[in-house]
Amino acid sequence: MELDTLHLLLTTATSAAGTNFEATYKLSSNSTMVTYAQEGSSSSLSTGTATYFASGPSHTVCTVGSPPTCYTGAKPLTGVLAVIIPAQAAAAFRALVANNVPVTLTSETRGGAMSSCIAYEDQGIPVKYCLDSQGYLTFVKVPGGSFVRTSFSTQVTTALSPPAGATYQPAPAGT
Repeated sequence: MELDTLHLLLTTATSAAGTNFEATYKLSSNSTMVTYAQEGSSSSLSTGTATYFASGPSHTVCTVGSPPTCYTGAKPLTGVLAVIIPAQAAAAFRALVANNVPVTLTSETRGGAMSSCIAYEDQGIPVKYCLDSQGYLTFVKVPGGSFVRTSFSTQVTTALSPPAGATYQPAPAGT
């Protein structure tokens, strides 16, 4: 039964990865608000001090300023912020299924929504993902911190491309 539920969550997370939406998450360690939006092959992730834009294979990071400075040719987003991206959650679930990792499944209210949660250990460190019934993340706990969803909409109002008037530079090596 657990494997069936895990496959169902994988299917809903994969489905959410291909939809248009925006969601705001609060990082528990320092109350930073992070907004992720996606529409088609374009997405943005804003931390308040910088925004990461992706459009197909193109990646740009823009800092807040007047005018903003944007760095083109950046690498795809990784690390703790990447865990709120639905495609990353789906990839994590695929890895759990492929590697037959023991998981604990629970139903909880997270981010204001009834959620199906998957908890497991990664090298002895607890990890938890919670998804609403449509496969969108409501909560995630990873070694770098935890995020809880504070708002969600299928209407994308967040900019998905760098702002007009920005100054462009190539991304520094290694970024």
